[in-house]
Amino acid sequence: MNKEIFFEFPSAIMTLAEIIAYKRFEANADHPLYKNGFVSLNQIFDDVCDFSPVDQHIRNPYCKVNVYSEKTLSNLAEAIIENDEIRENLQAAYGMKFSVDFIYSSQIASIPTQDSERPFYANEFHRDMLFSSNVVKLFIALEDIDQTQGPTEWISKEESQKIVGIGVRRAEIKEHINDTFSFSRKKGQACLLNPHTNIHKAGIPEPGKFRSQLMVQLNPYMDWAINKDLYKRQFHREPNLPLLRNFGLRKPQVGRF
Repeated sequence: MNKEIFFEFPSAIMTLAEIIAYKRFEANADHPLYKNGFVSLNQIFDDVCDFSPVDQHIRNPYCKVNVYSEKTLSNLAEAIIENDEIRENLQAAYGMKFSVDFIYSSQIASIPTQDSERPFYANEFHRDMLFSSNVVKLFIALEDIDQTQGPTEWISKEESQKIVGIGVRRAEIKEHINDTFSFSRKKGQACLLNPHTNIHKAGIPEPGKFRSQLMVQLNPYMDWAINKDLYKRQFHREPNLPLLRNFGLRKPQVGRF
């Protein structure tokens, strides 16, 4: 039996709990972020803040994590919350306000063929489990990213639901995928993607190539908010179970919007 089936129950519970606790507006089921699971943004983030890391943390031989100062993370989180386009997309698609709960920036390198099936940086097709169906990720290109650099790839919500519905095992998902969308973008361009409803993966750069991008995890909350642990979380793996792991850590931006 596909083990991901066991993770659907807690996801459904979290989704319902967030809707009951945080939904304050009417959601539009035809909004592209909800209907398709992703939407490209017009905002260019190249000049929003300084994306130069103060350090790099080696996660594995093919992935370096960019470490930012608390000030840089704070400035970026505030810029995201203050961005009309981001807020309008999230609120229209889900009828809720969101919290910036995790910021992750990395530089990935090519993985040799003999290791390419190993998940060094989420480089196999998957869905983010132990999250609700309301989780959204913001991706920002930190450089011009083309197809040779292993851009993030995903399929539509509809196609993902078909694959999940027939119980395809994670290791066999790629055999059921024909066409994908990719985060091949110019520096500073961004998109929003639901990583629970949409099957996705990190692409693998061609030999000698690298790819740098930034990801922000956004979860529903009672108000637009910023997590107090953004700096500490850079040094750890992405937290799941947002209702539990973010308890008491969010700072609402009350009355700002």
